[in-house]
Amino acid sequence: EAIDNLHTIYSRPSIRWSIGLLRHTSPAVRQKAAEYLGETEYTDAIPDIKAAYMIEKDEAVKAVLKKVLDGLNALAQ
Repeated sequence: EAIDNLHTIYSRPSIRWSIGLLRHTSPAVRQKAAEYLGETEYTDAIPDIKAAYMIEKDEAVKAVLKKVLDGLNALAQ
Protein backbone atom coordinates (compact mmCIF):
# COMPACT_ATOMS: atom_id res chain seq x y z
CA GLU A 1 0.00 0.00 0.00
CA ALA A 2 2.84 2.39 0.84
CA ILE A 3 4.52 1.72 -2.50
CA ASP A 4 1.23 2.40 -4.29
CA ASN A 5 0.87 5.71 -2.45
CA LEU A 6 4.38 6.78 -3.36
CA HIS A 7 3.73 5.89 -6.99
CA THR A 8 0.51 7.90 -6.95
CA ILE A 9 2.35 11.07 -5.88
CA TYR A 10 5.20 10.43 -8.34
CA SER A 11 7.85 10.22 -5.64
CA ARG A 12 11.18 10.08 -7.49
CA PRO A 13 13.28 9.08 -4.44
CA SER A 14 10.95 6.16 -3.76
CA ILE A 15 12.00 4.54 -7.01
CA ARG A 16 15.60 4.26 -5.84
CA TRP A 17 14.47 3.19 -2.36
CA SER A 18 12.48 0.37 -3.93
CA ILE A 19 15.71 -1.29 -4.99
CA GLY A 20 16.42 -2.08 -1.33
CA LEU A 21 12.95 -3.60 -1.00
CA LEU A 22 13.91 -6.28 -3.51
CA ARG A 23 15.64 -7.94 -0.53
CA HIS A 24 12.80 -7.52 1.96
CA THR A 25 11.80 -10.56 4.05
CA SER A 26 8.25 -10.48 2.67
CA PRO A 27 7.72 -12.00 -0.78
CA ALA A 28 4.76 -9.66 -1.33
CA VAL A 29 6.95 -6.61 -0.71
CA ARG A 30 9.70 -7.93 -3.01
CA GLN A 31 7.12 -8.54 -5.72
CA LYS A 32 5.54 -5.10 -5.34
CA ALA A 33 8.95 -3.41 -5.40
CA ALA A 34 9.83 -5.21 -8.64
CA GLU A 35 6.50 -4.27 -10.21
CA TYR A 36 6.99 -0.65 -9.15
CA LEU A 37 10.46 -0.53 -10.69
CA GLY A 38 9.02 -1.95 -13.90
CA GLU A 39 6.08 0.46 -13.98
CA THR A 40 8.39 3.42 -13.53
CA GLU A 41 10.70 2.09 -16.25
CA TYR A 42 13.73 2.58 -14.00
CA THR A 43 16.38 0.93 -16.18
CA ASP A 44 19.15 1.82 -13.71
CA ALA A 45 17.72 -0.95 -11.51
CA ILE A 46 18.50 -3.69 -14.05
CA PRO A 47 21.64 -4.95 -12.23
CA ASP A 48 19.79 -5.03 -8.90
CA ILE A 49 16.77 -6.82 -10.34
CA LYS A 50 19.06 -9.34 -12.03
CA ALA A 51 20.84 -10.00 -8.72
CA ALA A 52 17.50 -10.35 -6.92
CA TYR A 53 16.29 -12.76 -9.60
CA MET A 54 19.37 -14.95 -9.16
CA ILE A 55 18.79 -15.42 -5.41
CA GLU A 56 14.97 -15.42 -5.29
CA LYS A 57 13.43 -18.59 -3.84
CA ASP A 58 9.72 -17.76 -4.21
CA GLU A 59 8.61 -18.87 -7.69
CA ALA A 60 5.85 -16.26 -8.00
CA VAL A 61 8.23 -13.44 -7.13
CA LYS A 62 10.88 -14.91 -9.42
CA ALA A 63 8.40 -14.86 -12.32
CA VAL A 64 7.62 -11.19 -11.68
CA LEU A 65 11.31 -10.34 -11.44
CA LYS A 66 11.91 -12.05 -14.79
CA LYS A 67 9.02 -10.19 -16.44
CA VAL A 68 10.24 -6.84 -15.10
CA LEU A 69 13.83 -7.60 -16.04
CA ASP A 70 12.83 -8.52 -19.59
CA GLY A 71 10.75 -5.36 -19.91
CA LEU A 72 13.49 -3.09 -18.63
CA ASN A 73 16.11 -4.75 -20.80
CA ALA A 74 13.88 -4.16 -23.84
CA LEU A 75 13.60 -0.49 -22.92
CA ALA A 76 17.35 -0.15 -22.46
CA GLN A 77 18.12 -1.35 -25.98
